[in-house]
Amino acid sequence: MSAFRRNFSGMLGLATCLALGLSACGKRPAHPVARETRLEWNLRTTAGAYELFGETHATWDGPATNALIEFSRYRCGLLAPGEDAAEIIRTNCEAALLARCDDPLIEYLNVRFALSETNTAQAFADALGKAADDLEASYYPSIRKLYAALRAAEQYKYAAGGSTNANQVVFHYRHVAMTNLALVVADASTPVEEVYEACRDTFFMLDQNARQFTNCYAAIAGPLMANWPDASPAWLVRGVAQERMAWFARGGGYADAVSAEGWAGFNAGTAEAERCLLRAWDLNPHDPRIPNEMLRVCIDTSKSRDQMELWFNRAMELDPANYDACASKLRYLLPRWYGSDEATLEFGRQCVQSTQYRGAVPYILVDAHQYIFGEQPPAKWNTYWKQPEVWTDVQAAYERLLVLNPQSTYYYYKYAQAAYSAGKWRLFLDMVKKPGPVNYSVFGGKDQFDLLVQSAEIKSRQETP
Repeated sequence: MSAFRRNFSGMLGLATCLALGLSACGKRPAHPVARETRLEWNLRTTAGAYELFGETHATWDGPATNALIEFSRYRCGLLAPGEDAAEIIRTNCEAALLARCDDPLIEYLNVRFALSETNTAQAFADALGKAADDLEASYYPSIRKLYAALRAAEQYKYAAGGSTNANQVVFHYRHVAMTNLALVVADASTPVEEVYEACRDTFFMLDQNARQFTNCYAAIAGPLMANWPDASPAWLVRGVAQERMAWFARGGGYADAVSAEGWAGFNAGTAEAERCLLRAWDLNPHDPRIPNEMLRVCIDTSKSRDQMELWFNRAMELDPANYDACASKLRYLLPRWYGSDEATLEFGRQCVQSTQYRGAVPYILVDAHQYIFGEQPPAKWNTYWKQPEVWTDVQAAYERLLVLNPQSTYYYYKYAQAAYSAGKWRLFLDMVKKPGPVNYSVFGGKDQFDLLVQSAEIKSRQETP
């Protein structure tokens, strides 16, 4: 699994910090001046580009421009406390479309922010595909075409059940995205943080396709280092790409099935990845993404526990809400790598008990039990979560998560699911009522939720108070 995918898979599962596309890391490393520079560039490639190339008209220019300005602000992490960027973008896009706006960038933002929860997976994919096609045919900047194609490819893959075998539609939008990424990286005026995020998202999309990933990186490697030879994010991109390509060279089989050539490619790739990440760290020892990636190299290259702890501590000192770093340390401690079940549980409990850690970090204890649960024989699946010692851990994790994230309804629902698995019927019924209107998608849809409630209500009558 690639560094980028490992970096985000855990948080995708948690569905926290992502409502507006923010990274899993709790804070952005960019200096405020750099954010202002990014804002200027984003405004130029959204609202400015709309004025130059968009389908402008006095009847909808106001809300269209408002949507583009707000989108630029959220892209740069410059929102005021409590500012609901998604709602501002959605309502302004809807107002512009109500006035018969037919601009492709407004069309894309409307699909992203207004249609995702009101359409089927296929309908959402088709809407994103049309928006990507319309943007590609326009004079809008490549960065806007890139993200539209990325989202279309991702959604078509999701609508197809996650499979891309012979899915030419997915391949088409991947190709469009890769072409535009090369143009973005070739433009030295692009802020390097924008380059990093564009590469990160494109690499994530190509994670399971060695040929496309390798070709994509080959197209950007030269311009990346030519345009930003002394920029930490550029070296970070290079390090992540090298780590992923090392795994492509190795192959996905067990160690005893890897060829000598595969090991040679893997060792060379991980060595180059480490060199690039160390260079990135030398340039900016304040960016938590760098130790996050070094933790993955520690796992790849069998670094000592002390070396792993060094990079883990660096990551957490920079960001006490760094779930990604904790997830990597947990992986290092798994029995299949360099630890044991006991070590994973001990670390998970530390993540709950620490007064320093923030955000989603306490969920690591739930992750630890998920790993152990996955190793159980099927005969024990129905009883694992009902074990008193397991429930004590799970309950402690969720109680801490609710303290640290009081506004997150998601953790109430996950707590409810855990209570149901543990046979805590009254707690399940209590938790699903607390946040207000139920997010049925967490439970697999309204029908499934209704069945769970009905079952819990029946069983709660037999539960010992």
